[in-house]
This record gives sequence, C-alpha cells and structure tokens, in this order.
Amino acid sequence: MVAKTPRLLTGEQRDAFVRVPADLSERDLGRFYTLSARDLEIIGRHRRPANRLGFAVHLGLLRFPGRTFADVPEIPERVVEYIAQQVDVDPAVFEQYGERDNTIFEHLDELRREFGFQNCGWPQLHALGQELMPLALESDRSLPLIETGVERLRAQQIIAPGMTTLERLVWSVQRLAQRGVERLLAQPLTLAQRTQLDGLLQVDPELRTRTRLSWLREAPEIPSAKSLRKVLERLAYLCTLELPTPDGRVHPNRLRQLASRCGQYAAQPLARFGADQPTRCWPRTYPIFLPA
Repeated sequence: MVAKTPRLLTGEQRDAFVRVPADLSERDLGRFYTLSARDLEIIGRHRRPANRLGFAVHLGLLRFPGRTFADVPEIPERVVEYIAQQVDVDPAVFEQYGERDNTIFEHLDELRREFGFQNCGWPQLHALGQELMPLALESDRSLPLIETGVERLRAQQIIAPGMTTLERLVWSVQRLAQRGVERLLAQPLTLAQRTQLDGLLQVDPELRTRTRLSWLREAPEIPSAKSLRKVLERLAYLCTLELPTPDGRVHPNRLRQLASRCGQYAAQPLARFGADQPTRCWPRTYPIFLPA
C-alpha cells in the first residue's frame, strides 16, 4: 500500500504558485514580460491581432509563473496591456483569444518548438529531486523546497506540473532525506549505546519518579557553586555514555532542527515513538535520490 501524500501547502500558498501576482512590481513586469526582437518576429507571424496578443501572453506566462495559458486562472490587465503595447495591438482583442480551443494547443506546440520549452515528465522530476536533495538534507521545511523547485523548473524552461505533483515530489525527497539523516546518526551507535539512550526515557530509581532525560534537561538555577556543580554532574554523566560525534555529513542546521523538535517532547512521548511509528511505506513512484 502506498502512503498517502500529505498536503504540504495551504490553499493560499498553492494558489500563489499558479497565479501572476496582481501587485507585480514594475521591475518584475519588465523582467518577465519584455519581449525581444526575436520574440516579436515570431509573434508577428500570426495574422490576427487576437492571436498575436494571445500568443505573446502565452509566451510570457510560460516564462512566469512558468505555466501554460490554460493553467493560469487569471491574468492581470496590466500584464496584458504591457504586452499589447509591445505587440502594437489593442488590449481589448485579448478577449477574443482562444475562441477556437485548438488555437491555444497549437500555439503551445509552437512555443515549445520555437523557444525550447519542455513538458515536465518523469526524467525532469527525477533530475529535480536530485537537485533538491541537498537542500532537504539541510532543512525539513517544505515551502522553501517547493519555491526552489519551481524556480529551477522555470530557469530550465520546463513547464511546471500541477502543484499536487510538486508536493508529492518534495514530500518524497523529504522522506528520503529524513531516512538518510536517521541512518547517519543511528548507524554509528553500538547496541550498548542504544540501550543507554533508551534508558534515559525510563524512570530512574536514583531519581525517584523522574527520568534521566528530565534530569539532564533541568535548567541551571541562579549562578552559584551549587548550580555549577549540578551542571558539571550532568556533563560528566553525558561523557560516560561515550556517544559518537555526529556524522559530519549531517548539516548543522538539520541537527539544530532535530534538537529543537525533540526538545518539545517529554520522555514518555519520545519512548512511544518507536512503538507507535508504522512501518514506512515509501512512494514507489520515485527512485532513491540518496547515494547508498
């Protein structure tokens, strides 16, 4: 059974990736939608004004936000007007574009052929997953990974797939990165060390009703010789565990994230993790992006 992919983005975040922002800055308007001499030469091959403008707008949308005309729900008027001024047609004729359904698909084929745009198929997703893996190993945050993925697709003139596909890819990369980090951290531990670490989560008779983990987490009291002695006792205890230094391939930021997250749990919930975690069911549609 294949695990269900969770939603990584809110509805508002998903919507932002498929729209042209209504408040697009003048700088970005010029950056994304200024047409070159070659662009205008190819656009000029189309006879009807509506088709010239529609073709030009479609070209602009493939460049930003990196999607086809049919995938962008709304195009701001100022974008249409900016492009119409360059094409030298009345912006009002844009309403006539696409009256014949085949026109949009024919134009998309021409745009791929003339400008080198590609569909996002399995090879492109595989390559993108490999590009995102180093970032996923550094941080487990989803939004920056998706933003980076969209930017890289756009830079390579790859037409972005649906947001569900991108979320599934990022989720898969994150799971594989998590498994890689776990492997790097856990493999060096001996059986004795694992047993000692598990023991930190159990009530310690020497501490009455407390676990050794809660004892280690106790914040120092006001500065005093007694407080310093308590801190030194905890450091000495940690030294007796003789734990290995974290593998240098685990990014420091990832270690900080893990420490912060685990620090939110008391000993009892942490002890349940091993028993409560279901058997992992990794998506079969994506290969392992991590090296063996």
